[in-house]
Amino acid sequence: MYHYNYKELFRAFRLALSIKKLIILYPLSILLFLLYSKFNILLLVVFLIYYFFSKIAISKITYEQIKGDHFYEIKRALRFSIKAFLTFIYFIILMLFLLLITFLFFYFFVFVSKMNKIFLYFFFPFILLFSILIFYILIGLFVSESVGISAISSQNYDAFDIFFENFSVFNSQVYRFLTYKIISIFMSIFGTILMLIIAFVLVKFINYFLNLNELHILYFLLYLIPFSYGFSVYFVSDFISYLIFIYKRDNFDLSKLEPEIHSQRT
Repeated sequence: MYHYNYKELFRAFRLALSIKKLIILYPLSILLFLLYSKFNILLLVVFLIYYFFSKIAISKITYEQIKGDHFYEIKRALRFSIKAFLTFIYFIILMLFLLLITFLFFYFFVFVSKMNKIFLYFFFPFILLFSILIFYILIGLFVSESVGISAISSQNYDAFDIFFENFSVFNSQVYRFLTYKIISIFMSIFGTILMLIIAFVLVKFINYFLNLNELHILYFLLYLIPFSYGFSVYFVSDFISYLIFIYKRDNFDLSKLEPEIHSQRT
């Protein structure tokens, strides 16, 4: 029997080291560098769009890889991501609509309460309720970056399914969710630093024979690969986290998945 826990997340270092995943994520590293070089709202929007799009693709490839399909093609993953990304956009629109409605109710009760102190005592419970709902919806948007995308990639959920799945996972496993999120972030940083060190050594070795400027464009392009790997580690570990969540919550049958990311215990 397989028992999922935090140790499974560290399998992401190996699963993330995939040519297919690095190819998909390389443009994201370029966008990150451009955004870092000169902040631009339009560039930020493009970065976020490709961030979520590529995360869906990486999650899908990882899911198929776990099931045993190691030859799942990039074009199939990208084709799937186009449809799944639209579903994710519908979910974001749904959440923003709920956020707007909730804020309007909140503002209405605040506005009326300011008119008379008697109204304040009467409407304060409603003000408190809608303020809590606003933060709850914002939490749902935050959780969707992990749970929502993973659910689309593995379960083919629609926008409403994602809505309920987000809050279901967060409500039942809030501490595990936050802990795994922190672990995933640190793993991504560590993976990036490790690959940067390797890239630095490679550049020194190659440049010993080529005698190029160490700021040459080819070396710069090489240094972007570690950041692609860092994104890959984060995306893969996030997806593994979701599998752990549904296993813990539903005792989800994972026995048919290839035992590549499992630790078998007795």
